[in-house]
Amino acid sequence: MNPLVKSTPAALLAILLAACGGSPPAAAPAQPPAGGATPAAAPTTPPPPTAAPAAPGFGDLLKGPGGASYKVTYKITGTDGGKPLEGEQTMYRKSSKNRMDMKIAGQPEASMFMLENGTFMCSALTGSKSCLKMPQAPADANPAATIDSMSKPEDVNATPAGTKQVAGQTAYCFTTQPKNPASGVFEQGTICLSKEGIPLYMQSKSKNGEMTMEATAATTNVADSDFTLPSPVTEFPSIPNIPGGIPGGIPGGGPARP
Repeated sequence: MNPLVKSTPAALLAILLAACGGSPPAAAPAQPPAGGATPAAAPTTPPPPTAAPAAPGFGDLLKGPGGASYKVTYKITGTDGGKPLEGEQTMYRKSSKNRMDMKIAGQPEASMFMLENGTFMCSALTGSKSCLKMPQAPADANPAATIDSMSKPEDVNATPAGTKQVAGQTAYCFTTQPKNPASGVFEQGTICLSKEGIPLYMQSKSKNGEMTMEATAATTNVADSDFTLPSPVTEFPSIPNIPGGIPGGIPGGGPARP
């Protein structure tokens, strides 16, 4: 018998394909799942949340005012000796120069300048604007003294009290109490500072009353011209038994103390 006849069908197929230059059929491509759905990707683990930055501490914030330049206008409300207290106070600070403008209801407007060449009180006590050179600055007249009694870490216990939006800025607040209650300056209070350490809100209670100072405008842009005296200077004579050498005391000086 012819050998080709004895060949198996598979062998015959291979011979025919080889003669025609063909090759075995390729495997059919994999078909997508029914409905056209795409296999889901393997789940990924999200990154851990970023921790919120810690709020600045009381002592850290208070390092700012020593070198910060600022101008802050405060609305003042409260009581002093049982009488209502209302007005406005603007504080300026740049390097070692300080200025405080006071507009207190029932008192003449006054400005105090604490400059390298002395301390000056400018007001219209006599009907026209005049500036007097003070023998020395009263201990509580410096604008920085407004917060001194409430913000010295060595003198007060401070507890974080959250944040407060004041004059369009975020202020970090602390409740404060004197470590020595016998000091009598204040009994308790709240002070809120900007990230630069600028006082934006102060509230205090003492035996004489209570007072709130809340900033209505605050900026770190302070010009040298802000410390130019508005009128010629007169040397104020020394007057015995008159506090600060000014009849009636210091106009508007009360609110400078918390």
